[in-house]
Amino acid sequence: MTTLFVSLFVFLLLMELLVAGILLARRFLRPRGPFRLTINDAREVILDESDTLMNHLYAQGVFIPSSCGGRGTCGLCKVRVLSPRQPCTPVEEDHLSPAQRAAGDRLACQVKVQSDLVIRVPDEILDAREREATVVSNTLVAPGITHLVLSVPDDFTFHAGQYVQLRIPDPEGAEGVFRAYSIASDPAVRGTLELAVKLVPGGLGSPWLHARRPGDVLAFTGPYGEWRLDPDPAVGLLLVGGGVGLTPLRAILHEAAARCPDKPVRFYFGARTGDDLFWRDTLDALAARLPAGGFTFALSNEPTNSPWTGPRGFVHEAVDAAWEPDGPVQVFLCGPPPMIDALRPILDDRGVDPASVFTDAF
Repeated sequence: MTTLFVSLFVFLLLMELLVAGILLARRFLRPRGPFRLTINDAREVILDESDTLMNHLYAQGVFIPSSCGGRGTCGLCKVRVLSPRQPCTPVEEDHLSPAQRAAGDRLACQVKVQSDLVIRVPDEILDAREREATVVSNTLVAPGITHLVLSVPDDFTFHAGQYVQLRIPDPEGAEGVFRAYSIASDPAVRGTLELAVKLVPGGLGSPWLHARRPGDVLAFTGPYGEWRLDPDPAVGLLLVGGGVGLTPLRAILHEAAARCPDKPVRFYFGARTGDDLFWRDTLDALAARLPAGGFTFALSNEPTNSPWTGPRGFVHEAVDAAWEPDGPVQVFLCGPPPMIDALRPILDDRGVDPASVFTDAF
């Protein structure tokens, strides 16, 4: 028994020494600053420690977009690394096209700052500042989806299809974290910001936002995003959304109704059941303002004995069954990745130019 005890003690001691040796080696072998970070040839900062580029940018007040907390799943935190050029990680390859990778585009959350770095970010990100918004209302509009209406400064403007980042308190960090949410508001209406937030059990952002009440004050930055509606009435418009993917499409419909009401608009929205269809009154009013358009709702799990008379099945099946482009078309897709993946071959089969297709998968 004594021999066994001694052997176990020696083994544990060796393991402790091995772990200590690894930690010590990492401490001394890991590149240490100072590092020089140059942003857009206009701003230079000195960094003392190695960390992800995203964390360093946030620390410098550069609010690079992210909705996944730096896990590399949203693909929003794109920057262009001019020097030194480094290969992308496998995580980045899922979000960056070959042309983007060749140009030096990276995800800031995947870039480790271990030397001097020269980068470029969109000017809108570099100029973004933090603002305050006050909750006006917070209404559950479908199971797990709340409609959040915020009062914002009148000088806040945005384009349909853009998004903002809300600062979410982080129990483990005093500074909090940012999460991205698409804007549903009419761009022509100043002073109001509308969002749809899906509750993710165990998440950091959505449970906190679902609990907000009128009068609560939130911090946000933005707007961000490159979606822009082509106002040419000769260019058709195809909008396909699933779940809270309806959010930016609602803003685009508002803008289309105001700027180009004669545009041929085809809008498809997919949900599980009739209970998951939300903002129907608003969508019906927008449909009336777009007489050359057509609105289709598809339900994938509606009970067979319900009075529903619309299409049943997935929304991409409804698009495949009924949609044909009539000339040039601009396409906006927002919803779960499987929905967008299923729509791509349909668009290819219809000869849609990939450059005119804009997607947001979540």
